[in-house]
Amino acid sequence: MTVLNTAVGLMSLVLGGFAIWLSLQFYSKAKDAETRTAVTLEAIKAQSEALQKLTGRWMDRFTRHATEPKPADEGLLALVNAMANLPTTILTHLRVYSEPRTGESQEAAIAETVNGYVCLYHYTALANLGWQALLPASGEVDETDPLQMLLVQTVDSTAKDFAYMAGLLEKIDSSRLRASAYVNRGCPEVCW
Repeated sequence: MTVLNTAVGLMSLVLGGFAIWLSLQFYSKAKDAETRTAVTLEAIKAQSEALQKLTGRWMDRFTRHATEPKPADEGLLALVNAMANLPTTILTHLRVYSEPRTGESQEAAIAETVNGYVCLYHYTALANLGWQALLPASGEVDETDPLQMLLVQTVDSTAKDFAYMAGLLEKIDSSRLRASAYVNRGCPEVCW
């Protein structure tokens, strides 16, 4: 029995030593993991601070972009101005021939003029509708914005040109209008 007690005692000493060694290993590994976690946490903090600064700058820029008035694009202003003056330019260069051109009858010259008037009437209506679509709501027009004011002037100008062309077409005999190749065949007789 003594041998057995001695063997059990030695076994408990070996197991106790193994347990102490194992606990030291666990402690060492836990310390290593803690150190790596602390380093990783510092890296995450540094990155989050950098991202916070970057996001702050982006938000400042977005806020400035959304709140500051933007200068009008010169190219767009020139295009809008040219389009606004287009009907006036067309009307200025439109000539009605009082005498037939060589080899052409008076009736053919009148028919060509009527065709031109019908086309101009159509395009002034389209121009006016197209420009109206670009305008903000009536109460939201910013009178300090040159682009919006140019759009308002363009809509007014195309409306005047449309009214002028409508007045010209009212003076033309309705049979000549119906004979035009450019009259919309879907238009009711009341139109002409």
